[in-house]
Amino acid sequence: MYDDQWYNFVPEATNKPTRTSGQPTRSHGRKPSLLQQPNISSDVRSSSEISRPVLAVVEDEGDSFPEPQVLRRAASSSDLIHPRQKYTVRKFSKRTTKASRLPALSLEGYTSADDEEESDCDEQLQEKSRNVYIAYQAQLTLTEGHLDNLISDTDDTLRLLEKLTSSFKAVELQTTSFRSQCEDLIADQERLKKLSDEVGTDLHYYAYLDNATRRLNAPGASKLVDDSSFADIFRHLDSCIDFMSKHTSYRDAESYLARYQSLLTKALHLLETGLSNKLDKVAMNLAPQLNNTNSESAQHALSYDRFGEMTLESYSLVPNIHEVTYRIYDKTGIHKDDIIASEIYEGSAKNMFYTYLSVRDRHMRTIAHRDIEEYKASQAQGVSIESASRKYIKQCFERAFNEVNLFAKIFNVLPRRSPDDDSVYAVLKSHQRFLVNPANMAPPGAAIQAGLQAAELRTICNIVGWLSNEYLVSDYDESDSPFSIFSREYAAALLSDHMWPFVERGFEAEVSKIITKAPVAPESLQIPKVVGPLPVSNAYPTVKVALALLDMFDQCMPKERSKQSATVFNIVRETIRALQRIETKMKATKGSSDSDVFMIKNLLVLRNQLVSLEFGDVRQQSTAGGGALGPIWDTINPQAWVGFLSSIMSAAPLPIWSRGLTGSATPVPPPAPALTQENMSEHLDELLRRAIYAFTGKWAAKVVEAEAKKDDGKTLAAIDVELDTLLENVFGNQREVMDRLKEAIDANVDVQKGKK
Repeated sequence: MYDDQWYNFVPEATNKPTRTSGQPTRSHGRKPSLLQQPNISSDVRSSSEISRPVLAVVEDEGDSFPEPQVLRRAASSSDLIHPRQKYTVRKFSKRTTKASRLPALSLEGYTSADDEEESDCDEQLQEKSRNVYIAYQAQLTLTEGHLDNLISDTDDTLRLLEKLTSSFKAVELQTTSFRSQCEDLIADQERLKKLSDEVGTDLHYYAYLDNATRRLNAPGASKLVDDSSFADIFRHLDSCIDFMSKHTSYRDAESYLARYQSLLTKALHLLETGLSNKLDKVAMNLAPQLNNTNSESAQHALSYDRFGEMTLESYSLVPNIHEVTYRIYDKTGIHKDDIIASEIYEGSAKNMFYTYLSVRDRHMRTIAHRDIEEYKASQAQGVSIESASRKYIKQCFERAFNEVNLFAKIFNVLPRRSPDDDSVYAVLKSHQRFLVNPANMAPPGAAIQAGLQAAELRTICNIVGWLSNEYLVSDYDESDSPFSIFSREYAAALLSDHMWPFVERGFEAEVSKIITKAPVAPESLQIPKVVGPLPVSNAYPTVKVALALLDMFDQCMPKERSKQSATVFNIVRETIRALQRIETKMKATKGSSDSDVFMIKNLLVLRNQLVSLEFGDVRQQSTAGGGALGPIWDTINPQAWVGFLSSIMSAAPLPIWSRGLTGSATPVPPPAPALTQENMSEHLDELLRRAIYAFTGKWAAKVVEAEAKKDDGKTLAAIDVELDTLLENVFGNQREVMDRLKEAIDANVDVQKGKK
């Protein structure tokens, strides 16, 4: 109970030390203290040491009082009475001789009584000085008596404290065991209290069932949804369901769990009913006003501002709805994890969303119909389809933005575009209605597609290209307004779900009409002479159409989608098939142009367009083997087609014909791979290789045959003129292309000569 240092502070009482004979005596020093203890350790102070500061001032003055001294007395009265006579005596004493001194002492007025009077004064002064010291000594004697009494009282106190110390030690020994017993009792009390709290808590989860059942099944329970205490019901039910789910081994846990889940469903159903009644009431109040006005600003104020104000005019209905949606979704509509009774809450939230969308769809159907009719009527009024479509798209984006803001006010969720199937965006998207909202761009998509059915493909591409460039291609800026940010999401949804598939279907129809089913005209069997610096001027008409389609597709589609789209592959495939049909007909028709150079020309044009637009899997290939085409991506462009031929000629020795040469002098073309969307680039390369292989092999055979004739080179010269004329008409001023082809022919000639 008490610290041991407190006991050590009190010294033990012992007898006074005896004075030894060798110790000096002090006449006026203080007597030894009666409380002085023998053999006291250095850390314990004696009573004399404690009282030492009290008398320190007195002891420091010395062992005895100072001896009295005679002070200098003042001048005697006789001196004061006869000053003039003394002065005269001293003055004239110097002038007298020894003989004349005795007469000088007998001055007038000086007698022996004066000397006696002076001696009496000295004795009086000494007596007064001694009286002062005697009084001081008496005062010290009195003080010493008082101090002796204090020391005696202190000794008595110390003895009493020693008795108390021993008593305290005895009490401490007794209380130590008592304290340990009390601590054990306190520990037992805490343990019992904890058990009692746990039992009381567990009983609370069982006892709440009757309270919740009575409140939710009482008459007028529907009014609870507009009370702030209704949110507490959800929190208590969640706690009870969570407890019963974690303690399935408790008595009747499964039964109570099912009953609590049933109560939660009941509470959520009351909330759904309250929201439905509130929305129906608001819509009925605003419907007459909305139908009786033709002002767009008034309709906007009634449909969004006033509708939201009237819906929020409740005590706690909307906050209770927020309490439910917050348990499942975050602010952006993303589904949360680890939700208690998630299936029940999700089902209730979806029902509330569907109820809201149904009421809003009925409320806004008239305005949506009017917007579509205005869009259709604008075409009949002479407004271009592009301008009308742009205006209608912007109008739909504004309505979707207003809808998402109203939805956020009621449900405290701002749905954003998300691939998550459990998000609010996915829930809204699964419930497609006539009303435009962030997840429902089907109405404007269907209306625009219906308006563009009779439009040209170029017009469709312009509208889609404007939508992509206006909202998707522009850089994101933090200072953009919320409307601009959400408009990007609306444009992405409209394009990916409706407009891009519509454009791809339009391209498929156009390809089928002007490429696949294009007739073969007789004049197409002849290669026209190149006009101007553009190599595409004398390309096959079908190839020109394909180039125009690829250019339009590039304008309205982003690169990411065009590389994955089958439209480019379809255009290339049908163009190659058209070229192959012409090639076959040229070989079967006399007087037609060289089919091999025809294929070289048009395949180079087609591949150049694919490379310039970055379509397909056209990339630089290795040049290690003879069958590789070499690097072509960076070298092919409209101004220099020769790069492709240069890569072929310089990639490896004889890369074109080495694969097809056999033991005979007649080369055998290698088979072309099957055309698929994945190997479109490789298929083009192989077809081009086959055409160059056939062309150079055919002309090399002519050269070898002409050299074998002995006509002084006339036949060889004619062949050279014919070859130059052919290449000049086909490739125009592309001298490097012609030189490369000639080099390939010369190399083939050497190969054929070596085989003989």
